[in-house]
Amino acid sequence: MAQARDLGWGAALTLVLASAGCAPAETQPQEEPTLATRGSSTQVPLSDEITIWVTKEIADSLVAVSEQFELDTGISVNLVIKDFGSMRQEVAASSLSESAPDLFVGSHDWTGPLAQSGAINPLEVTSAFDNFRANALSAFAFENSLFGIPFAVENIGLVCNSQLVPNQPETWQELEAVGFEIAMSRGAGDPYHLYFLQSAFGAEIFERNADGSYLPELAMAGPEGAAFASWLSANRDLLDFLDYSAVVDAMTSQQLACWITGPWAWQALSESIGEENLEVYDLPSPGEFKPTQFLDALGFFMSSSAKDPHYVNRFLREYLASEAAQIDIYEMTGRIPAHQEVVEFAESNKKVMSFSRAGIDATPRPNIPEMDYVWSPLGNAQGAILNGVANPEQVWLEMISAIQAQISVGG
Repeated sequence: MAQARDLGWGAALTLVLASAGCAPAETQPQEEPTLATRGSSTQVPLSDEITIWVTKEIADSLVAVSEQFELDTGISVNLVIKDFGSMRQEVAASSLSESAPDLFVGSHDWTGPLAQSGAINPLEVTSAFDNFRANALSAFAFENSLFGIPFAVENIGLVCNSQLVPNQPETWQELEAVGFEIAMSRGAGDPYHLYFLQSAFGAEIFERNADGSYLPELAMAGPEGAAFASWLSANRDLLDFLDYSAVVDAMTSQQLACWITGPWAWQALSESIGEENLEVYDLPSPGEFKPTQFLDALGFFMSSSAKDPHYVNRFLREYLASEAAQIDIYEMTGRIPAHQEVVEFAESNKKVMSFSRAGIDATPRPNIPEMDYVWSPLGNAQGAILNGVANPEQVWLEMISAIQAQISVGG
């Protein structure tokens, strides 16, 4: 069974977040953060330009911080707009070539594959990262190094109509009584949405290092995984095969009280039942452990082809990691911030505050290459169990064997 571990550089931050609970701190009013001139550097720049590959929404949010960096250092920032869907492939293809960017925007689950291929470099970890959520930072950890700084996170929560469920369901039995749904395709499982149930039995996907980075060793191959398979079989009638639109309709008509979903559903639900009637609660546990949902994160990576690693690192830690720059990104994108002070800045945004609180202990979705071998077998095993296979434990064992064989071949 995989145990929760300290997150290395984020350990102190974890204590701060636990005491803060994502609530605004009671401090004296302060001026809005600005991009003041940073500390000077005597090192001679190796290039007069830093190139960053970004999406359109991120490009617009980085104009101010880029202009300030140029004023402070004389180094211009070239924001090159790219399609997010092809970014990872373009970065990999350009690695170690003249066309490679110095920095680029990406998803945390790219970390392992890109680090393993040598396309990205680890970052210099400093106190500049102390204000980021611990789990958002560990999402970019690989082999005990940090490869990216986050700016946004995403996770599911228990979204309920407060007219029907005015208080947090404290137990799994209470949640069963009020009723809930998870949107799933017929005939298949959903390793992403069902992970919180799996974690409630102590069956994490992979083992982890002290800093939260993942090891290519399955943590769900023991009795904890079998216990989850057995529970899923015995409780499969609780999980209907309803698609996204069907669940929205059920929530709208108040035939359904709660939906285990993420911030992507907030607008549709707000328009149908009113934001004032939406509450995001913690996920109750059907097992012996506190459940944790998956956390996804977006952030900035440094290319291994960066022309001037010193100034690229400086731009990352002193400028992109600043509260002012992170606020600009939040205001332009509307995404859940990874920076704790930006969460406080967004205190009037109910969606942000609700999902940020719900995901404060969420587990980063594994970012190692071996995760590619897990999704399909795990989803197929869940689907077979939900469809009433006679021996769920055997299905689970066969799934584990298939994944381990793939990891062995891939390794």
